[in-house]
Amino acid sequence: MTAPESLGKYRISEVIGRGAMGVVYKAFDPVIERPVAIKTIRKELLEDDRRAGTMLARFKREAKAAGRLSHPGIVAVYEYGEDESVAYIAMEYVQGNTLREYFTHSTRFEQRDAISIITQLLEALAHAHEEGVWHRDIKPANLIILSNGKLKIADFGIARVEAPTLTQTGAMLGTPGYMAPEQYAGAPADWRADIFAAGVVFYQLLVGDKPFSGTLESIGYKTCHADPTPPSQASQGRCPPAYDAVVAKALAKKPDDRYRTAYDFRDAITQAYAQPVSPTVAEETLLRELVEQPAARVDPSTPSRPGGAASGAAPSGTPARRGRAWSIATVAAVLAAGGVAWYLGTRPAPVPPPPPAATATVTPPAPGKPGADQEALFWDSVRNSTDPTELRAYLARFPEGTFAALARARLAALAARETKRLEAPPAPAKAARVETEPPKAGRAEAEAAKRRAQEEERAAAERARLEAEHARARADAEAAAQRASAEVAARARQQAEEEAKRRPEAEAAAAQAAAAALAREQAGVKAEVSRWDGKWHVERRCSASAEGPSSTVSGLVTVRNGDFILQEGQPGEPGHNAVRGRPSGDGRLVLSGPVIPKEGPARGKTLEATFEGQWLGDRFVLLGTFAGQRCRIDIMRPRN
Repeated sequence: MTAPESLGKYRISEVIGRGAMGVVYKAFDPVIERPVAIKTIRKELLEDDRRAGTMLARFKREAKAAGRLSHPGIVAVYEYGEDESVAYIAMEYVQGNTLREYFTHSTRFEQRDAISIITQLLEALAHAHEEGVWHRDIKPANLIILSNGKLKIADFGIARVEAPTLTQTGAMLGTPGYMAPEQYAGAPADWRADIFAAGVVFYQLLVGDKPFSGTLESIGYKTCHADPTPPSQASQGRCPPAYDAVVAKALAKKPDDRYRTAYDFRDAITQAYAQPVSPTVAEETLLRELVEQPAARVDPSTPSRPGGAASGAAPSGTPARRGRAWSIATVAAVLAAGGVAWYLGTRPAPVPPPPPAATATVTPPAPGKPGADQEALFWDSVRNSTDPTELRAYLARFPEGTFAALARARLAALAARETKRLEAPPAPAKAARVETEPPKAGRAEAEAAKRRAQEEERAAAERARLEAEHARARADAEAAAQRASAEVAARARQQAEEEAKRRPEAEAAAAQAAAAALAREQAGVKAEVSRWDGKWHVERRCSASAEGPSSTVSGLVTVRNGDFILQEGQPGEPGHNAVRGRPSGDGRLVLSGPVIPKEGPARGKTLEATFEGQWLGDRFVLLGTFAGQRCRIDIMRPRN
C-alpha cells in the first residue's frame, strides 16, 4: 500500500514499521515544526463490527492513557484522529533502542546501569499510577533507551484508565513472561501488575535471563505456582545477594504481598544498592551496543525499512549511527495495530501444568531473506491464536511464507473444531449446573470485595468513635467553661458586697471596680490557663485507612510566648509536617499547617492539616485529619 502524503495536518515522510492492521510513519508537524511518529489502524481490515469497535476503542484508550501523562520517562502522545480509511495517533518521535534489542544482543549490564534503568522505569510508573493509569504490558520491547542514556515507556495499548469498560474478568491481557499471576487467571489487574512486570525486567537486568522460561504453558504455570531462582544464584554470584529479597517481594504471587507503590520498590532497590544512582545509562554501554555487535544482527522488534538492506547491515563505508530512529517499537505496531490473540483473546482462569515438550520443529526463515524478521515477528504474534481472522491476515501478507503451511493447517483445525461444536448435542444437566457455579476468579473477587467492605466498616466505626469522643470532649469543655465563669462572677459579686459593708464608700467603689475587672478577666477562664510557656508532652494517634496503617507518635515540644509549634522532618521533604497555633481565652486551640506524606498515593505532595480541640483541665485534646487519616493529638504537661 502506497504511503499517503499526509494524515490530518501531518506530512508523511517515510514508513517506520508495518503491522497486520496498520503502519507506523515518520511525519512532520508543520504547525509546531517538529518530527512526529504516526501510528495507524486500517479500518478496512476490521471486518466484524463488534471486533472493529473493540479495536478502535483500545486504540483510543492508548491515546487517552498516554495523553493524560506528562513525564520525561513516558513517550508523549500529541493527538488522536480518524479519516475515512485509518485511525491514527500522533506521538513523540525519539532516537534510541528498545531494551529488548540489548537483551537480544546478549548485552550484560553493569550493576550501575541496571539500577539506573530500573529506577527510571519505576519513577515513570509511579507518575502514571498517581494519574490513575496502569500500563499492564511492561516489557523490554516497550522500554526505549535513548541515545543520551534516558529511558522512556511506550505503548499504552492495554492500559487501564479510570473505568476499564473494555477489560473484563476472564480476558488474558499482557505478554507471557512479564504478566502477573492475576493476569494469567483473567482476574482484575491494577497497578501492582506493573510492579510485578518491573520485577521481571529487574531480574533480567541482573541475571541476563527472565525468571520464568519455557513454553507458553510452562511459563504460565511457573509464574502462578513456582518461585524463581534468586538472582544471586542464577547469576553465579555476579549479582549481590542484597537484591534477592527485593526481587522476591516484587514477584510475589499475591498483589497484596508486593510493594505498595512503585516508589516503595525504587526505595528498596536504592537501599540495597547503597550508592548514588546514575540518572542515565553509561555512555560506554550504549557505544558497546552500537560498535561491538555485528551490523547484520537486527532485532525483530525493529524490522528493516522498505527499500533498505535486507539484512539490516549498513552500506560499506557508512559509519554506525549512535542510536536508531524509534517512534514506537514495531512490536507495538504489530501488537496494538495487528489484533494479537494475547490482547483480545480469552483464556480459562486455571493455569494448567506444563505439557510435555513438542517434538515437531519449524525451520526459521533465513536471516538474509527480505521481510524474514517481520514474518517471524508476525507469526510469533498469531501462532497460538484461536481467531481465524488473524491467521488469514498472516496468509494475506505472507502467502508463501515459511509458516504458511502451519497457518493453513491451523485454520483447517479451527474450522473442524467449529463444525464439531455446532454438531455437538446439548450439554447434559450436570454441565449446566457446573456452568451456574461461580468461577474461581468470581469467588476470589467476591471474597476480596467482602474483605474491603469489612475494612471500610471498621474504618467507619473508628471514625464514628473518634467523632463521638470529639463531641463529648467539646461538650465537657464548654460546660466546664460555663461553670467556671459563673463561679468567678459569683465570687466577684460576693467580695464586692462584703467590701462595701466594711469600708467607706470610696473603698467600696474601688473594690467593686477591681472585682469587675477580675470578673472580666476570669469570664473566659483566661487566668486559669494563661501561662502556657514551658515543655509539653505530645502524643498523636492515627486510625488505619486507605492512606496508611494505624500509628502512634509521641515527643516533647517547648512552648514560647504561648505558641504551640509541632513539626517533624526536613522542610520540603516527604515526612515533613509543621502545624502551629495559640490557645484562645476560653481554652480553645486550633493547630494548622502543611504536611508532606512519605507514603501512599499523595506521597511528596504538600497538603494542609488542621486539628481543633479544647483545654480539659489537665491537657489539650484535638481531633483532625493528618495526610488523609483521622487522628487525635493529646498535649499535656510531662509527669515528673
